[in-house]
Amino acid sequence: MLKKLGKIYMIDLICNVILQPYYEKLGMLKATGMMSRNYKMKSGS
Repeated sequence: MLKKLGKIYMIDLICNVILQPYYEKLGMLKATGMMSRNYKMKSGS
């Protein structure tokens, strides 16, 4: 994925904390962020 997207300026990935060491080994950096979900609009519910 990172090789294919290598020419893109910014790649953001949201993952579980347990996966962060894996992505750090690939050269990605930890970041803090915020998000919002409107669960009423979730498909399939």
